[in-house]
Amino acid sequence: MVLKELLPNTIIPFRAEMAALHAMETQRRTRLVQVFSALTFGVDFTALLVSLVVSLNAWNFSSVSLVLLSLFNIVVSGVSYRLASAHRTRRAAQLLLVINALSLAYAYFMVGTDLMVPVVIVLNILIAAILLETIEVVLLTAFWVGVCAFLFFFQDHLGIYKPPIPLGEGLKDFFNLALLAVVLPSIAISLIIPARSLVEILRSRNQRLEKLLEQQIISEALLQENEQRLRATFDQVAVGIAYIDREGMCLSANPRLFEMFGYSQPEMLGLNFHELTHPDDKYLGRDKHLEVWDGKLPHFSQDKRFVRKDGSILWCNTNTSPVRDVAGQTKYFICVMTDITDRKQAEEALAAEKERLNVTLRSIGEGVITTDTAGRVVLLNPVAEKFTGWTQAEAMGRPLPEVFHLIDEKTRQPAPNPAEQVLRTGEITGLAGQTILVGRDGHQRYVSNNGAPIRDLTGKPAKIEGVVLVFRDITERQRIEAEMRKVQKLESLGLLAGGIAHDFNNILTAIAGNISLAKMDVPFQSSIYDVLAEAENATFRAKDLTQQLLTFSRGGAPIKKTTSLKDLLESSVSFALRGSNVQAEFDIPADLWPVEIDSGQINQVINNLVINADQAMPEGGLLNVTARNVPRAGLDRALNLPGDYYVRLEVKDQGIGIPQKNLNRIFDPYFTTKQRGSGLGLASCYSIIARHEGVILVESELGKGTTFSIYLPAVPGKVVPTETVAAPVRTGKGRILLMDDEDIILELSRRLLDRLGYSVEIAHDGAEAIEKYRQAMEHHQPFDLVIMDLTVKGGMGGKEAMQHLKKLDPAVRSIVSSGYSNDPIMADYKRYHFNEILSKPFRVEELTEKIQKVLKVT
Repeated sequence: MVLKELLPNTIIPFRAEMAALHAMETQRRTRLVQVFSALTFGVDFTALLVSLVVSLNAWNFSSVSLVLLSLFNIVVSGVSYRLASAHRTRRAAQLLLVINALSLAYAYFMVGTDLMVPVVIVLNILIAAILLETIEVVLLTAFWVGVCAFLFFFQDHLGIYKPPIPLGEGLKDFFNLALLAVVLPSIAISLIIPARSLVEILRSRNQRLEKLLEQQIISEALLQENEQRLRATFDQVAVGIAYIDREGMCLSANPRLFEMFGYSQPEMLGLNFHELTHPDDKYLGRDKHLEVWDGKLPHFSQDKRFVRKDGSILWCNTNTSPVRDVAGQTKYFICVMTDITDRKQAEEALAAEKERLNVTLRSIGEGVITTDTAGRVVLLNPVAEKFTGWTQAEAMGRPLPEVFHLIDEKTRQPAPNPAEQVLRTGEITGLAGQTILVGRDGHQRYVSNNGAPIRDLTGKPAKIEGVVLVFRDITERQRIEAEMRKVQKLESLGLLAGGIAHDFNNILTAIAGNISLAKMDVPFQSSIYDVLAEAENATFRAKDLTQQLLTFSRGGAPIKKTTSLKDLLESSVSFALRGSNVQAEFDIPADLWPVEIDSGQINQVINNLVINADQAMPEGGLLNVTARNVPRAGLDRALNLPGDYYVRLEVKDQGIGIPQKNLNRIFDPYFTTKQRGSGLGLASCYSIIARHEGVILVESELGKGTTFSIYLPAVPGKVVPTETVAAPVRTGKGRILLMDDEDIILELSRRLLDRLGYSVEIAHDGAEAIEKYRQAMEHHQPFDLVIMDLTVKGGMGGKEAMQHLKKLDPAVRSIVSSGYSNDPIMADYKRYHFNEILSKPFRVEELTEKIQKVLKVT
């Protein structure tokens, strides 16, 4: 068949369609044969069928074959004509001959492209004229052949109808028209002219179809591969993907989304995402999603909370985009959901840590400043703002030295920039030496500082992002350390001064005792008595000097008694200003609390302060002495005082003042600005007040005066005992054991006691005193009183000896004597089982008073 040759590679469905079409055409041809048989009035049916079939299928042969077939067909037609004319009309036979001729022409125009076509047509016309012997047929045939030739050669200019591409319904339409052409030659003429190139067209179209089919097969394979790839990506991607309608219903989703929410696929596809949203985020971004649906936004992204099936919180970053049809209408959303729960938890933890850090920075007592790598301020906490005088907003971006202004205490020059040191070395750096921070208002304070590098998350040494400085105000600590250094100096001095004072007091005791003995031997009204009295007074003035030395000695605890500070202040100040042009003005309330003090030591402090004030006002002036009760609530915390009640004493002068540079040194031993000063006055004041668990402070301004403030522990409500007047020298009787390591003291004391009527035995150390006391008890001649020196060089002293004596005789009576009047045992003698104390040097009247007082104790 022709179609089989033209379309050898046509797809199977197309072949089935052509087979069905062929069957249809066969039926139509049969009907047409019946029509033409009726027209020829009984022409042999078989001859007509062969003629039509051969003519319509003429394109299966070559041009030569077609000429032979044409001649045969005309002969057959002529025979048919002869037969038909015998039975029917001549007109029917002529019509049959014309149709056969046109059929041959149709076949030649379909397959012929050479000069054989017009030759065959001419032969066909000549043969028809001979056989038919009539001009009508010749003219009719020539006319239609000419029309066909004209239409063929000018078809491009005339726009004559061309059959559609012979595929599908187009091919059916072509054959339908071809069959109609058998009945109506005018239709055949319009189809024959373009039919010449149908074979080439079919072949070209077939080749193109083959290419299209190949491309389609390749495209379908690629499409299938892409679809598989997209499906694998959709199923295996690490983010959740969901198709959602306008109301939030889940239309489809990938496995990752089911995993994120904890639902199975059937459960998830029946849920609305608004129901899965956390209540606090339910309406978050709702308006934006509607704008995306309406095309106002291309897409929308946000962070949002959802609730998993198990009730836990799921943080997601959702990116919603519309999917639209060809008309531009939104069909549904495609939402890509990334699980950011871990990131959000990390951010929340970081925010909480940041808040804790901010709270810590606001709460700590240290100042904190951070800088960038250029040394510019980035952050100040409230303490740093207070110390520097700069607010966070003011300091931001300024160079560190401008805000954190440090100077060296000694040179007063700018201190090294700690931030530069940290950036240069990459290590933690501290301030060297005594560094002072100068505030924006000029206020100065001692600070200690540490600087450390701020590194990035990698922690690499080269990755320094800034510097953090932590500093604290150590002004008070510096003051305390300075006080401790003073105490250490005083204690060091006390080691020397205590030994000197002890030996010196022993000498003074011998001098004073011998003077007392001499006074007993001369008349009271004689000039010799007066000389001896002056010598005795000079001895006890020397005792005051040793008392100052003992103030610095270790263990120089005061012998405290409950005392009215009001009486002591008024008497001491008035006595110190006798003959001075400085006038004292007192402001002391009547209800001033009593204090536990050593009156002699506090009197020494008052005398030193008043004498200094008097010397600071050579032209005279006013000295204000005030005292106030201060409960704990009214104390400055910086004083660091442990008690609950204190009395504050102030001595304020109108003198020349003290230079600022000397204020920190005035309590140092031997520091003085006076030509004849010893440098021990204020040092001893400081030591005495410290021994009383108090504080002494000083404030001064050049040209305006100086104020000393003293805080002493008070005992509100405690009764102040009345002072007793010393009794005159009295004699007595009894046995006294006297122990001392100095022979001169032993001899002097024995002679004094003998003169007073006492029986005396001596011992040089504690061990000897214990043995003599034990022997006296064994011989039933016990001692009535034991007087022992507290300190014995190289031997047992009074403290240890008293413990043994107490075991021998629980009723033993004793007096402890020492040149260390400030020894702690002297201050708390009863704790060590002594009945009284006697400080060297002592007067005879004091000795007899103490003896009488102890012996009267039963």
